[in-house]
Amino acid sequence: MSLAASESQQWTWKRWTYAVAVIFIAQVILIWLLTEYTPGSKATPVWPTAIHLAADPWASKQVQEWPGLEDPTLFALPHQHGFSGAAWLTFSAMSYQQEDWTEPPAWLEVDEARLGGAFRQLMSSNLWPPVLIADKPMPRSVIPDFARLDLAMPAESTCRIEGELASRRLLEPLVLRPWAHTELLANTLVQLLVDGQGYTFSTRLLSTSGLPEADQYALSLAAQARFEPQPAEGKNARTFTWGKMIFQWQTVPPPSTNTLPPMELLP
Repeated sequence: MSLAASESQQWTWKRWTYAVAVIFIAQVILIWLLTEYTPGSKATPVWPTAIHLAADPWASKQVQEWPGLEDPTLFALPHQHGFSGAAWLTFSAMSYQQEDWTEPPAWLEVDEARLGGAFRQLMSSNLWPPVLIADKPMPRSVIPDFARLDLAMPAESTCRIEGELASRRLLEPLVLRPWAHTELLANTLVQLLVDGQGYTFSTRLLSTSGLPEADQYALSLAAQARFEPQPAEGKNARTFTWGKMIFQWQTVPPPSTNTLPPMELLP
């Protein structure tokens, strides 16, 4: 290769300038084609708040006559004349009509073929041993045997004293009487309170015999009973003793009232 040919292949500065300019323009055109152009909105934003200066006497008068201007809570708390008044303090009630709606009944379907299937499966898969009753003796009862009650009719009416009053002796015996009745009478139970001198202070009927006359007679006997006095423990001390009187009545058959009058002989 000759020297003249090598010199002709070298680029000059103009050639380099043109090549760089062409490549730059090609890149700009390529970027412009590949980029999506969206023009921006240049609309002026709307500011809802307006500021008015009270520079003239008429504007100052309008501001002074504005309702609620002297109220310090106009902007701190919800106020009818503030910005919250038009926002949510003044609103119209919503119209609502309640409807009496009832869901229709939805009946469950019953598979009659499967009724009793679980019970049959249980009985077929489980073998129950026979219940043995007579092969062993009966267990002994843990309840103690009670004494036999003497159901014989009393030969006479009696009175028994129980409680704390049983320790005090009865000075005069009680006069008891039998009662004519078609059935046996229950016991009359009287509770009484006796003072330290032995006199009955109060009586109360706890259990009735079934015959009001016998109960009243028992109350009168308890009220008239006189017991052994107790020594006073201190000066002007008055001790009371509680007790019960149990009256067991003798029952006699009532007199017969169906007797026939004497017959007169015919002449």
